[in-house]
Amino acid sequence: MPKPSRPRWRRARPADGAGTAEQADRPGTTRSDPEPVGAGDEDLLCSLADVLGGPDPHGEHAERYSAWAERLREKRRSARQTIAEADGTHRPGRTHSYWDPAQVYRESKRVEQQAALERPAPTDIHAAYAALELPADATMEQVEAQYRRLVKRHHPDRHRHAPEDVQAFHAERFRIVSDARALLHKLD
Repeated sequence: MPKPSRPRWRRARPADGAGTAEQADRPGTTRSDPEPVGAGDEDLLCSLADVLGGPDPHGEHAERYSAWAERLREKRRSARQTIAEADGTHRPGRTHSYWDPAQVYRESKRVEQQAALERPAPTDIHAAYAALELPADATMEQVEAQYRRLVKRHHPDRHRHAPEDVQAFHAERFRIVSDARALLHKLD
C-alpha cells in the first residue's frame, strides 16, 4: 500500500521556529506553522513577472483565453439558434436539442402524410383492376399479360383510319389501361 503523499513546503523555516512577520499577523497561525506551496503565490508570480521583464504574463494570458472562450461560446449559441430558426424549431428560452419530442413527432407526421399521398386509395385499386378487366386477387403476371393484350387492342395507331369518336374512345381507354397498370405496378 503506497504511503500518502505529504504536502511539499515552499521554503525552509528558521531553526528557532520564528516565522515571518506576515504570518504572525494572520489570525489562527503560529510562528512555527510551515506554509504549504500555493498559499502565498502572489509574490512568486510577481517575481516571475520581474524575471520576464513586463506585466504579469499569466493574467494577460488568462484574460485572452477567457475572451476567446466567450467568443467561441457565443458563436456556438448563434449557430444553434440559426439552425433552429431554419428548421422552424426555435423556441426562445429553450436550447435546441436533436431529440426534441415535438420535432420528432412533427417529422413522423410529415413522413406519414407523405406516405399517404404516395399510397393509392383502395377505391383507385379496385378501379384499376376493373379497368384491366381482372379480379381483385390477380397476380402481377396476370396484370402484365392483360395490360399487353388491352394495349394492343386500344393503341391509337391501330385506329388512325377510324372516325374521330372511335379514335377518342380508344385513346381514352389506352390512357386508362396505362394508368391502371402504373398504379398496380407501384403497389408491387
